Amino acid sequence: MGAGAGRHAGTDGDHGRERRRATAAVALLGLIVVAQSSYRAVHQSIAHDEACTYNWFIASPANVFNYDPNNHVLATYLEMACVAALGASELTLRLPTLLATLLYVGAVVLLVRIAVPSPAWAVATGALLLLNPLVLDYLVQARGYGLALAFLLWGVDLTLLALLARRGDAVATRRWWLLASLALGLCVASSLAFLIVAGCFAAVVATVWWARGARTLAGGDRPDVPVWVPAPAAAVLLITYLPLVVKVLVSHAAARWEPLARRLASAGALAPTPPFPGALPLPAPWLVIAVSAPVVALACAGLVAVARRAARGRDAVRQPAGRRARHRRSRILTWLTLAAALAVAVAAVPVASRMARRYMYVGSGTAAETVETWFEASLARDLSSSQEPFLPPTRWPASVGVVLVVSAAAVLGLLLLAALRLLLEMRQAGRDGLAAPRLAALLVAGTVSAAAAAYLAAHLVVGLHYPPPRAAVYVPPLTSAALALVLYSWRGRPRAITVLAAAVALALAARYVQQWRPDRFWGDTLDANARTVFERISALAAGRGGPPVRVGGLWVFEPSLNFYRQTRGASWMAPYLRVSNPNPDGYDYFVGDGARAAALERRGWVVVYRDPVAGVRVMARTSPG
Repeated sequence: MGAGAGRHAGTDGDHGRERRRATAAVALLGLIVVAQSSYRAVHQSIAHDEACTYNWFIASPANVFNYDPNNHVLATYLEMACVAALGASELTLRLPTLLATLLYVGAVVLLVRIAVPSPAWAVATGALLLLNPLVLDYLVQARGYGLALAFLLWGVDLTLLALLARRGDAVATRRWWLLASLALGLCVASSLAFLIVAGCFAAVVATVWWARGARTLAGGDRPDVPVWVPAPAAAVLLITYLPLVVKVLVSHAAARWEPLARRLASAGALAPTPPFPGALPLPAPWLVIAVSAPVVALACAGLVAVARRAARGRDAVRQPAGRRARHRRSRILTWLTLAAALAVAVAAVPVASRMARRYMYVGSGTAAETVETWFEASLARDLSSSQEPFLPPTRWPASVGVVLVVSAAAVLGLLLLAALRLLLEMRQAGRDGLAAPRLAALLVAGTVSAAAAAYLAAHLVVGLHYPPPRAAVYVPPLTSAALALVLYSWRGRPRAITVLAAAVALALAARYVQQWRPDRFWGDTLDANARTVFERISALAAGRGGPPVRVGGLWVFEPSLNFYRQTRGASWMAPYLRVSNPNPDGYDYFVGDGARAAALERRGWVVVYRDPVAGVRVMARTSPG
């Protein structure tokens, strides 16, 4: 074992015991994370974006093929299945995210088992991966970010297993590549915001493959990475996103050609009126499936055919001349297929840029704002959130902003330099490659720095905003893991560096634990007690008879209060309407901030509940006008 592993030389038995202790320690920490996620999934009030997913897609399945930043497609499908099977509640809506928690914890345990056999370093790395409060939030919320993060880390683990597989074990190697590709496809299917980081990871893996040499000793001339590796990811993305594309095409066609719209409407395949003013006609889900299913089937059949031809072509040099010619044609067909896919991707760039500017509208227009927001999300959550409406964002002094931006740039620069150094070492090592810790450091550090460069390029070229914390929830865990892996695998590391790294890891973990909030999500403070608001109004208004009571107020409460109205069967309550400037005279109960509540009190309204987290008041009318 080299000095970079951070351990003294010892017997294989000692190393095995250390590895088992490291794995057990991180697994115990993971069980704590699973327990806290389960507790929060049951006890925490539904949040704004979670309720939007339920109201827009699960309670209205006709909208399921509408693309929206809130429609994390794979997560939406899983949530629909859970609600259909078990009924609607906070827990059932969050069951897919609890599955993501289990997957993420398993991926963290596997990563440290592969790459960090030292118990102390494993615990430090596992704590930084598992305890970040932003990560913990999205391992509870019914969104796709937790699933995407879990599948991304599984993609890293499975790629490591494929690259570290023994020479000659072709079956295991192919299996790891197949599963790694599938994991990346499921990552992007869970959240389209992960497309850039997943693509950057694939590019880093391709670069590593090139650095190792395109071929291994096993099988003489067999490629190390099968040419059909992208097929599973491509199939998953086709199945996930093609129906959404078909829906857009059908909607635009129906909007342009009135005879087609009338014919589809008469067949029950098109909504007779748009669901929202100005919206495109809405095709029925069965029509979208009927159009997209044959295309998906043909595309997947083509991918399978390409994979089979590529697999048969490995042994072409041992075949008779006629069969070698057929394999040569198969290779030509394979490369033509890949070239066609690349051409389609290039042609789609202008459309993708327009879609990105239109739908990925959240985030910051400057790198400084982004770094400050991420800092708030992970290390300054006790201050007001820049994501939170009606609460002022934190105003950092200019000197603090400069320090944060310079620090972030320095960390990314160091990770990029470390990745390039490791890549050069791998190129020189050739078929022998790198040891597991150094290979893991190369993959993770290369992915983080490449993703940052890709976002910078997309911002400069097409105007894409830098991602907000939720769309880049992978940044804190991957960055901290990359730093830990780089330091752990540093040959001849000075002892002072080890002490400093331990102090920083301990301080970060302590800060993470200090900021843990089991009753709210960062960025959703205003409606953190939406369930209590609903229950307080229910206690006053349910069973009184007469027409349904009218509840209105701040727009941020519209999704969550309508979620509880529907899932609790509250026939006593009229729908909570989403309006920007509500007129309180039209309501029996009004949910407002402090200024609006004070104005209503002067008009005779009474405060029946005051939210201790955000200060929101629930007002009840006691006199007309």
